[in-house]
Amino acid sequence: MDTTQFDCQSRLFQPQLAVGDILAFKLRANAVKSSKKDEGSNQRKRVDIVKAQSLLYADLPEREQPPLAQIRYEAGYAWLAAQGAKGGFELLELSVENHQLHKFKPSSKHTNTPFFASLDFSGVLRVTDPNTFVEKTLFHGLGRSKAFGCGLLLVKRVQ
Repeated sequence: MDTTQFDCQSRLFQPQLAVGDILAFKLRANAVKSSKKDEGSNQRKRVDIVKAQSLLYADLPEREQPPLAQIRYEAGYAWLAAQGAKGGFELLELSVENHQLHKFKPSSKHTNTPFFASLDFSGVLRVTDPNTFVEKTLFHGLGRSKAFGCGLLLVKRVQ
């Protein structure tokens, strides 16, 4: 009697990319903006990029503030374009949606409810540095946190 139910095989993931390759992508990221807590401190404070962007409009009357979709797009585009400059790609098309706050059940150690924010991106990118793109971006992901579905960049060749 054969007790083997599955015959699993694997192979190395070694994408062959070149400068100028066009890829469609999807990404859920914990996109945050980091700044110093205090002037003399080395501690950093992280703020969700959508919240940070909306604070730029806080002094405007409510009727003059842009819609949340525009704020989300502005924040997402700026953040992902900066990631691309460091990660070997440039954005050609971008959709930013589904900004969510994920809350955890507080423990006895925390006085505040711990949470993180995620943002969904999709679009088209152009590879500018294939080695950096593969080694840094594809293999290590994007964003501060790499858990709960965040950070994994899914790509598909378009051209």
